[in-house]
Amino acid sequence: MASTGRKGVGRPRRRTMQDPKMGTYDKKRSLQNVAMTPLKITRKTPVTDKNGRKRPYAGPVEEEVGDEVQNMLERFGADIKKALIAKRRFDMNTSDSVKSSNQNIEHVWKTQKEQWQKLTRDYSQQFLALFQQCHTDIKRVEEQEVKLIVGIRLSCISNLL
Repeated sequence: MASTGRKGVGRPRRRTMQDPKMGTYDKKRSLQNVAMTPLKITRKTPVTDKNGRKRPYAGPVEEEVGDEVQNMLERFGADIKKALIAKRRFDMNTSDSVKSSNQNIEHVWKTQKEQWQKLTRDYSQQFLALFQQCHTDIKRVEEQEVKLIVGIRLSCISNLL
């Protein structure tokens, strides 16, 4: 194919080299500069009155904007105070609720522990009484056995004589 003499066909490429006159854009510095500059709004267009007629600019808008911003900040501050008060109430109610729940749990646990101890004590007493009765019965049976053996020996001796 023969060359047509054109250099760039299609989209032009981006330049990789920066123009030294332009400099680089620093977003951080730009935001700092914006934050540091005071807010000034000036109107160059006339203000319209109630009837829609234009009237010339009547006063400093800077003060109006400042007042509006001040009012907004005061409302925002009041909202923050309300939110903090609500948070404190919530925290207090939560802590009171947790304390109450802990007291109820401790009370139930103490009651159950007392009932368990009483049940164990009653069971131990019944078990001890059963063992004592069993021991008494065994002694009585042994005594009867001895008496029976003596009686059988005496009857055997009397039959032999």
